[in-house]
Amino acid sequence: MDLLVHLIYDKEENIDIEIEKKHDLYDHIIVLGYGRLGRKICEKLELNNIKYIAIESNMHNVKEAQRSGQYVIFGNAGKRSILESVNISEASAVVIAFDNSKKLHLVCNVLSKIATKAKVVIKVNQFKEKDELLKEFPNYKIVVGTEQVANGMVDSVLACEI
Repeated sequence: MDLLVHLIYDKEENIDIEIEKKHDLYDHIIVLGYGRLGRKICEKLELNNIKYIAIESNMHNVKEAQRSGQYVIFGNAGKRSILESVNISEASAVVIAFDNSKKLHLVCNVLSKIATKAKVVIKVNQFKEKDELLKEFPNYKIVVGTEQVANGMVDSVLACEI
């Protein structure tokens, strides 16, 4: 994956991004959000030699990630043009790793139109949110964070690892 990322600053010091692709991304995973969860997901993907690119809306997180060699770009994951710039039509999966519920619905609506062949995996905090999303997006895999933590803790107890 060879991406050149150029930051372009306008007169008002707003930041925009332009991505030039030397080799088109294909069969890759797109991670939306590069906070603690997104970072951990990207680390695990990299350890398993899985191609990925993350989209993050916090410029500090983007700069920090890029300095450490991570494939992270600045952008709004709810914008079709940003998703298309990372070749979403050829992605094998999209992982949504941010907590903003309003943004989550917006992004899911956009994904339902343009990420037709990608698996979509979403992390939510509440079962109610999972149920609501499944009504609109029945083909998405929705993970409730507290349920997964509970499963891991019980597995550890049962395996006598603690």
